[in-house]
Amino acid sequence: MSFSPILHQVCTSDFIKDSWIALLTAITSQNTPLDWSGNIVSQFQLLSVLCELANVTIDDAVRRFLERPFVSLQVVPKISFDDQLAAAINQCIESTIIYFGLLIDIIHLFTQVDQPYTGVSSPGLVPNFNAKLIKNYLTNESSNQQSAS
Repeated sequence: MSFSPILHQVCTSDFIKDSWIALLTAITSQNTPLDWSGNIVSQFQLLSVLCELANVTIDDAVRRFLERPFVSLQVVPKISFDDQLAAAINQCIESTIIYFGLLIDIIHLFTQVDQPYTGVSSPGLVPNFNAKLIKNYLTNESSNQQSAS
């Protein structure tokens, strides 16, 4: 038995290859752009890492699935075997999706907690980035009531 997972076309494209990222690095290091291209290298690096994570997750799930033994004391009818195999494959796919989703949630949490600065490093330009992790409370001294801002 063999599996041939199909990844998203972005994960098999040149956009995640080191040569593309090196080219972008060379282009963006020549000047300091004031638009989205100022941080494009880090965006493609992140995309590359996510594709690599997806590939490793799928390879690991396939390896674990193929290592699972199937033992029966009697000959199993083809229909029963096909049903059991389909159920095992579906379980493998679902658990892989859940596992990968948890990894993405962890990355999202780290991003929220660390609040990385991905704006342009130019004087006078401050990007509008707020992960809303910290609430400010104002207290009205006359009524002693708090309100979130």
